[in-house]
Amino acid sequence: MAEYDAFYAELEKLLKRIAQHHRRFVVFDLHAYNFRRQGANGAEADPAFNPEINIGTGSLDRVRWDGLVDRFIEDLAAFDFLGRHLDVRENIKFKGRELAQWIHNHFSESACVLSIEFKKFYMDEWTGVGEVEQIQGIRDALQSTMPGILQELDQYRQQDPSLNSTVAIRDDIPGILVSHGNLLIGKDASVHRSRLNAIINHEVGTHIVTHHNGNQQPFRELYVGMAGYEAMQEGLAVMSEYLAGELQASRLRLLAGRVLAAHLITSGASFADCFHALYKEQGFQARTAFNVSMRIFRGGGYTKDLVYLRGLGQLLQTLADGYPLESLYLGKISHQHLGFIEEPQWRKILKPPALRPIFLDAEDAQARLQALSKGLTVNDLINE
Repeated sequence: MAEYDAFYAELEKLLKRIAQHHRRFVVFDLHAYNFRRQGANGAEADPAFNPEINIGTGSLDRVRWDGLVDRFIEDLAAFDFLGRHLDVRENIKFKGRELAQWIHNHFSESACVLSIEFKKFYMDEWTGVGEVEQIQGIRDALQSTMPGILQELDQYRQQDPSLNSTVAIRDDIPGILVSHGNLLIGKDASVHRSRLNAIINHEVGTHIVTHHNGNQQPFRELYVGMAGYEAMQEGLAVMSEYLAGELQASRLRLLAGRVLAAHLITSGASFADCFHALYKEQGFQARTAFNVSMRIFRGGGYTKDLVYLRGLGQLLQTLADGYPLESLYLGKISHQHLGFIEEPQWRKILKPPALRPIFLDAEDAQARLQALSKGLTVNDLINE
């Protein structure tokens, strides 16, 4: 144990020196694992569960480092490794060991540890003899990821370094939500892979961004939310899904179903009436109809679901009228107070948004935003 304590003490000194000069840094935690455990001539372990390179990210803040991790995996998989591409996957065999967890615990604001496990395809694991050409190829593959990592780190540096939002898995909330600028994920929550980017853009790219930007303003209302801000917030959040190319007609139909459910409960309908209207009359699947009904009836009635499409419609008109989208990210603004916001901006009382959603930089997003400026309706978005 004394050796381990000495190692971690020296590691802490080293990383503290790095952190003093670099607000964010990346650590490659390199390992190798066996895949011929049945003997030198035995069968290989199933490749489906044993990638050539396993990237362990189990202990890092995946939302904060999302762009960097994705870029690293993409660059590594795209490298020309002796005329082929390596099988690079995330959290299949390993999710990251004690070292990564220790560094993330001690340098949570600055360190991104990538636990990189190489299957021993580059050597005879029973004799310990390696193939020089393959080992050199692995080194070259890792070096090929450096430009991408540096570029991603630079993007973080260009954003506001005071951002301190966190991600937590909780057993006291349903689904996924943002509270006080932190992303909270219910321990039983699940998201289909096709909705992952949309969820990140919705929750992080909108709710966390506007919370942080509002916190930099001199008026507390822009931090906690102006009266009636919910429609603008959810309209922006749904718009983020569209600009990122992730807003499907089925998603808009679900939002419309929730509006119908809100109308039904305020009209005195029962849970069974609501379920019947969605399932039998509107053709939603039974599970979806039940979940929408349960959502609208929880806590005695959850009618906030009305504001998603209302906010989206108002936002579409606002953009068609020429209002700049990026100004809507300076805090939690309400549609009815847009006129009030303009003068403090002109007088430079309000600060420009400290954070800008990353998805706005995509070429496709700019093309879609240009189309919105010409005037689109919710129906137009459905028909895209």
